[in-house]
Amino acid sequence: MKRIFFVVVLFMLSAISLQAQSKFNYTAQWKTIDKMLSDGLPKSALPEIEKVYQAALKDKEYGQLTKAVKTRYQCFLQTEDEPQISFINYVKKEATTVPYPAKSMMYSILAESYLNYYNANRWYIYDRTALADEENIDDIETWDATHLISEIIHYYRLSLSRTEELQDTPISIFKDALEGDASVRYLRPTLYDFLAHRAIDAFLQNNLDLTDFAKPFPIDRIEYFGDAGNFASLHITHSDTLSTNYQVMKLFQELTLFRLTQDNVDALVDVNLKRFDYVKRNGIYADSDALYEEAMKYQVTSCEGEKIWGKAAYTLAHHYKIEG
Repeated sequence: MKRIFFVVVLFMLSAISLQAQSKFNYTAQWKTIDKMLSDGLPKSALPEIEKVYQAALKDKEYGQLTKAVKTRYQCFLQTEDEPQISFINYVKKEATTVPYPAKSMMYSILAESYLNYYNANRWYIYDRTALADEENIDDIETWDATHLISEIIHYYRLSLSRTEELQDTPISIFKDALEGDASVRYLRPTLYDFLAHRAIDAFLQNNLDLTDFAKPFPIDRIEYFGDAGNFASLHITHSDTLSTNYQVMKLFQELTLFRLTQDNVDALVDVNLKRFDYVKRNGIYADSDALYEEAMKYQVTSCEGEKIWGKAAYTLAHHYKIEG
């Protein structure tokens, strides 16, 4: 019996040792890549980045996979004649094969890539006419502004399409690819939060509205300054889904609906603060400052004792300072 036990233990130790030896050394590989990039060798770095990508795909290390994709873009900027188009084609192809939840992140990166292309070529794009047929439908260099903006919106929306799965996926799965202040990541606890805020920020920070919209989406309802419950229950619709205002307000509403089902006051309040600011800046109200102050005072009072309270109180105090 002792001999059998010894054999079993030895087998388990051997298996563990073999697994440790076969696991891809991401740290060492990134040191190699970083050295190549610092030495000005982006083309040589590309096959090394591909090794990370393939290993991450196999190991389901989706943070490493995303980091590899983003680093590839930096190489494309130095090695490709048309880096943005090359990267768009690469991400679009890979997004069809990678599994969820990496696929959702890839769709978001693809939307951002289209957006970067649009911003870099905006004035040339404005001179293009709408395609009369499907002959060049896959050639981004023939797309007019309306077609390109619709693609940007489409892929940001597609990144959020597996809603329940994304809401059950902790953002920590992608920790190796996350940038920015780690101390505020508690406000984006799930992949859904992360991708929804990413889409909202894209629309907030980029002017995608076309001047010839026949029916702009007005932000003029007092309820847009309402508390989370009332705002979430509103019926928000518009005939022109390319309107930035419409997309932002719908995303705010969908994110709020999700946050109301979770026991996380901080993340919910953070969504509210961003919504109030957007409505104040873009709304059509005779007394937008008064409505904003009322909403913020209620928010500060209602989140007292929570970690987010400091941010809420500072935001309101900063508003008072600006208004004098």
